[in-house]
Amino acid sequence: MDHVQTRSIALVGAQGYPIDVEATIGDGSPRLDIIGFPDDQAHEIRDRLRAAVFNSGIPWPHQQLTIGLFPATMPKAGPLLDLPIAAAILAAAGILPHDALADRALIGELGLDGRLLPGRGVLPAVLAAVEAGIPRVVVPTANATEAALAPGVTVEAVPDLTALVRLLQGQEQSTTIPPAPTGTAEADRQVDLADVPVGPRGRLAAEVAAAGGHHLFLTGGTGSATRMLADRIPGLLPPLTHTESLEVTALHSAAGVLPAHATLITQPPWRAPHHSTTAGALFGSATRATQIRPGIVSQAHRGLLLLADAPEFTPGTLQGLWQPLSTGRVEIPVWPTTVTLPAAFLLVLTSRPCPCPCPQPIFTTDSGCACTPRIRRRYLARIPTPIRDHCHLRVTLPRIRSDEPHREEGRGESTAIVAARVSQARQAMATRLRRTPWQHNAQLPRPILDRFWPLPRAVLRAAQHAQPDSVAAQAETTRILQIAWTLADLAGLDRPGVEQVDLARELRQPRPDA
Repeated sequence: MDHVQTRSIALVGAQGYPIDVEATIGDGSPRLDIIGFPDDQAHEIRDRLRAAVFNSGIPWPHQQLTIGLFPATMPKAGPLLDLPIAAAILAAAGILPHDALADRALIGELGLDGRLLPGRGVLPAVLAAVEAGIPRVVVPTANATEAALAPGVTVEAVPDLTALVRLLQGQEQSTTIPPAPTGTAEADRQVDLADVPVGPRGRLAAEVAAAGGHHLFLTGGTGSATRMLADRIPGLLPPLTHTESLEVTALHSAAGVLPAHATLITQPPWRAPHHSTTAGALFGSATRATQIRPGIVSQAHRGLLLLADAPEFTPGTLQGLWQPLSTGRVEIPVWPTTVTLPAAFLLVLTSRPCPCPCPQPIFTTDSGCACTPRIRRRYLARIPTPIRDHCHLRVTLPRIRSDEPHREEGRGESTAIVAARVSQARQAMATRLRRTPWQHNAQLPRPILDRFWPLPRAVLRAAQHAQPDSVAAQAETTRILQIAWTLADLAGLDRPGVEQVDLARELRQPRPDA
């Protein structure tokens, strides 16, 4: 009985896990048994492998074949395991040398004609191989550029099963795929913060949100103005580090949204789903752990998530944001495990002041809107209170009539100028928080602020609410202090003063900005 072993990667969510693929040929009636694989998928892979081998001109061993995928309890999906299973069978049959599989991980889906088809999740799979110490990875040619983004591994690209046989038999020299250049597709939006007609308070809110990681709730204005402002915020965020770029690109690969010629994502991603988006599309869902793809919130990881017309989203969908906003991740329980996906993003919510479609010009009463204050309150209350509480910044934008020019003196600062100030504030923040588990001012608990960065009594009194003993008042004071620290970092101060506290309080009160 001949026995052979090779390596591959099982993808669960956005995380790859190394697995061993073993093959044994024994005496008995010809059949193919697969251990450690769901029964319903085992039938499909048997037929697919036979067709791929036959159509590649390679003889199929008419013997008793037993394939084992270990650990057997690890959730596994079929397509990416086609190539390692086929290679293990051919090696057990003596067609491929055993030692050629010893230092390689094989990843790829086979077509019925033997071609290797492009698949999603190749980058996180290759990263898992690197972490497991596997020096070589064989991938489909269509995924070679993506796989080469992983550092410290030799990527061998093959177009079909026949090419793999020639490579492992030593008839062809392996080709090392060079790393692809980095890309800036997420930032290639020719927009500038100075062009947005939202007034100085709206631009300040965007700057503070980008600098301190404070979630933002925008009301009023026009739909186009609020969307324009939110569209400018990613340009204020600093570029991703190399580690962050790999993490974000791997998430997009697992979600299947990377372009054909993938490049490393170096700029913060930006996602703006429609209000009809389902909870499954937003967070990710499936009947099996191996079928889960990162949802929109995970695709916005380390970037921005914009929910325009937030009250139009279903309450259950909005309520589901509580977990990623609180923990920075999404946990999806699916038998037999729980899949955890990263989802730490900057949230921007926008809303009209009322449900009617009438324009809302500021300083006038001829808009045609007949909504009462009660209707307006009920409309905004469609956003769950816990989600609104996570929005530290609450700003009402000016509502400009279409036949009236925007009343603002001068032109606002450009994106480049504000981004430089945000970068400086982030550096000051990183220096102050370098020995803590937190990265942004918005994450700092009140006891940590009071213990390590105490403020004068006058500043604390300015931040306190009229009822300092209530839980709600203490939470409000904490948010004001967090925003004040961000304003101080933007101003180049070592700590906030009364002026920053007063401005932080204004950014917490949704009133029009004239």
